[in-house]
Amino acid sequence: MRYVIIRDDDTNALTPVSCLERLYRPFLERGFPVNLATIPEVALDTTLPDGKPEGFLAYRNGTRSRTATIGANAELVRYLRENEGYEIVQHGLYHNYFEFDRVESARVSDWLERGTKVLVEAGFPQPQTFVAPYDKFSGAALRETVRRFRVVSSGWYELGRVPPMWWLQYGWKKLRATPHWRCRNRVAASRAPAGVCRCR
Repeated sequence: MRYVIIRDDDTNALTPVSCLERLYRPFLERGFPVNLATIPEVALDTTLPDGKPEGFLAYRNGTRSRTATIGANAELVRYLRENEGYEIVQHGLYHNYFEFDRVESARVSDWLERGTKVLVEAGFPQPQTFVAPYDKFSGAALRETVRRFRVVSSGWYELGRVPPMWWLQYGWKKLRATPHWRCRNRVAASRAPAGVCRCR
């Protein structure tokens, strides 16, 4: 049995409802949950390593503030809450390029708590899943994140950043070919943040 978990990154206060509706309505109509990695308080000066602005800043519409919380977009929040197929996943705090890559534990802890608070204050359930901006974690950030979230989703993990105390368990799971996900039923497979499909 194979499963597909749909995860889309970078939903934030600038995201137009029309973009999500056009892209994901076919999935929602068929009962497939969509996990939106949502930036709690997006930085409005985010740039890529080459200095180009992030693509989502095209919807900035001239605003001059430094950041915008997800709750500032009441239309988007209402739309996401009214369409139960969307699962909200915490995606960093500001979405800066090295946000969780070059930072000490104390600051990571503050940012994780702040991000969760912003999402909950907007009316979303407390997130159970975390995605780091650009999938970049320092070892300290990974340890702090695992303490607070049931699932940490990433495109890859670099061995040098994974705490050495985890290596033996990881090697043992690979050797035994232990499934990474445990699911109760086929439909639930894509609902990882809701807890029906769990990472072991």
